[in-house]
Amino acid sequence: MLGICLANLFCFVLKMLAIALEQKAIGEPFSNSVSVKKFIGVQTNFMKSVRFILSSDGFSIAKVAVLVGGPDWPTSVVTGILGLRLMPMLVGSIPVLLLILPCGFAAGFMLCSDKPETTRCKGAANFCLASAALLQGFASFLAAYYTQDVMDSYQDQLVEGSSWMQDPQEAEVLRSVQEDDRKNAQWSARTRWAMQPMFIRVTLSMGSLLASAMIAILLNPLEAPFKQFNIDSQVSGPPLNGNVFAVINPLGWISIYVAGVVVGCLTVFQAWCFCATRSAFRSYSDGIELPHWPTIPCTRLEPSDGGTSLNACS
Repeated sequence: MLGICLANLFCFVLKMLAIALEQKAIGEPFSNSVSVKKFIGVQTNFMKSVRFILSSDGFSIAKVAVLVGGPDWPTSVVTGILGLRLMPMLVGSIPVLLLILPCGFAAGFMLCSDKPETTRCKGAANFCLASAALLQGFASFLAAYYTQDVMDSYQDQLVEGSSWMQDPQEAEVLRSVQEDDRKNAQWSARTRWAMQPMFIRVTLSMGSLLASAMIAILLNPLEAPFKQFNIDSQVSGPPLNGNVFAVINPLGWISIYVAGVVVGCLTVFQAWCFCATRSAFRSYSDGIELPHWPTIPCTRLEPSDGGTSLNACS
């Protein structure tokens, strides 16, 4: 029991430390970074609603729900971007302990599940894991519910050009998003299958086939690629008997080698894509208008019998 309590305390302190670091070491120092703001989506209606909830005074169910059930990265980073005080954010996040406790108890029960005198530990561990999943899902549901409620309540303010909960750099963020969209369009146009040389086509085809083979090996019902090693297993005992690599069966080594070849194929493809689009992206960054891909000319044909007209493309 002492070990479970210490593990839960360690996880809680680690969570509080993560909140503090994301707010103070990422949110505040990069509060003027367009890239960070674009990554968390400050221009979206969802994040504007989150900003509204987090910037409200005092504590409310909505604020605690977002702090506890919201994703760590955007939630804590937004608090730093908004320049909110750290202590209220930590206090509002204390209920996260309710999500940590079931996981800690589940780990404790799993460690003692192989002892004859504690045959009920395995069932207790499964119950704790199910409780943890339900609590996490409920917290995420509450965060999404209150955020959607704000979006519905202020839908008249969430229109294009509105200044409600608008980030000071939203215009720059939107321009950066448009630039990324155009680069992605150029990337797709210049790296599509029709533009690829035969070597790249063969590389992609081989990588796809090997990836499928790797999945087939991992899902093989006849022979497991890896030995079963649970949280309560020991390296010094069976099935490893002191050898860490004994957990890998022959099929497991084959899947690892195949995965390495697949990564190599993907690396070759990405390197070719970089070379194929480098000149286009350099021209775009220099302010040169990129040429559009030619369209196929079409002629509209009108049938003499008054039927449906057709488009004939050469």
